[in-house]
Amino acid sequence: MTEEMNADASSESAADKIEDVVESVEETIDGVVEDIKEAVSPDPANDVVYDHAAMMATDDDKLWSLLAFVFTPLISIVLMFMDDKKDRPFIKANSMQALILGIANIVLSMTISPFLCGLPSLALWLYCVYLGFKAYGGEIADIPVVSNFAKNQGWI
Repeated sequence: MTEEMNADASSESAADKIEDVVESVEETIDGVVEDIKEAVSPDPANDVVYDHAAMMATDDDKLWSLLAFVFTPLISIVLMFMDDKKDRPFIKANSMQALILGIANIVLSMTISPFLCGLPSLALWLYCVYLGFKAYGGEIADIPVVSNFAKNQGWI
């Protein structure tokens, strides 16, 4: 009888220990998930700056942003050296993202594209043209990975 009680007590304590470990793991996972969300999600304060920059964009800013996307990375590099353009928030946000996409397109065309006849590179360039027309309409491009990368680097 006492052996059965000891066996029940030890199995209950083992079950309690397992529950404690499971709860600890769940808390750790939740913490890691929150850290990842904070690292990936953009800062809400940057959205306010983006909205203000988009509202203050002139026709010249919109045109340069369109050209930066369509002729990426060439125009983006030229804009980095133009003193009157490189400090404009709308142009800076769009041209930095266009530069990142242009470099990605060059890398893509040199690695994958020879085997697929240039289709991925063409698709990325068409996406850049689409983003250029959005920029000409007064929107700052919001590219999921590229925008967060550029914001985290402090480039925009």
